[in-house]
Amino acid sequence: MEAALAVAQAQGSGWLCSLALLGRGIACAMRGQHREAEAWMSEAAELTASPDHDVFQHGYVLINRALQRFHLGDTRGAARDWLRTLDLSVGLQHWRSVAGCIEGAAYLVLGQGDADFAARLLAAAARARDLTGAPLFPQWHAAHAQVETRARDLLGEAFKAAQQQGTATRIEKVVELTRARLAELSA
Repeated sequence: MEAALAVAQAQGSGWLCSLALLGRGIACAMRGQHREAEAWMSEAAELTASPDHDVFQHGYVLINRALQRFHLGDTRGAARDWLRTLDLSVGLQHWRSVAGCIEGAAYLVLGQGDADFAARLLAAAARARDLTGAPLFPQWHAAHAQVETRARDLLGEAFKAAQQQGTATRIEKVVELTRARLAELSA
């Protein structure tokens, strides 16, 4: 990671620096070092935030930083990042990233006590991932498994019905509901 950042700095490329910093952050996240991961990803986000930079890269940094903020218990910060990424991703028609934002919203709403909505969002996001052929990234596995297990435990038999409802809901409606809930949580 140090070598990649040194090369990026030598090239004077903010984009390459952001990529190296994001990589460093993901490596920290995979080791459970969420505070360090969030800090590296925040530095990367600053480098990609201006309008003349790569909007896809900015969204990718934000979606991963949101996950770290979730791990750190920063509901408002995670919601802001997922909301911003959702808007960027819908504009790019990047449905895998949209699915990640929906999953993130599920994580947050479960923390607010809404297991039914969380289960519906998880199912809708899984359907979007299936349709795009894009898997859940490794740094998301632990949070995802915990949230899904907790929702299943809280809902019991109703979990399956909630998941079926989420799978059947049109993605546009899921995006609308997700955006509204993330906006509420980020206020």
